[in-house]
Amino acid sequence: MTTAISGSNVRHIQWLYKRWKILAAGSSSIGVTEVMNLVRYNINGSLDTSFNHTGYSDFSNWSGIH
Repeated sequence: MTTAISGSNVRHIQWLYKRWKILAAGSSSIGVTEVMNLVRYNINGSLDTSFNHTGYSDFSNWSGIH
């Protein structure tokens, strides 16, 4: 599965969890800005649009994420 996200992208981890959803976490950078990305897929590989209406979410402010 591949989801294009702006900038330079790196996938760090991917796992399957309850309800047969696949969650992938990674990071991307645009210039000097580092952004954390979460993408959720259905078991068939399509984006799960029930997650943030798009299937993915970006976090540019990492404080509070542990």
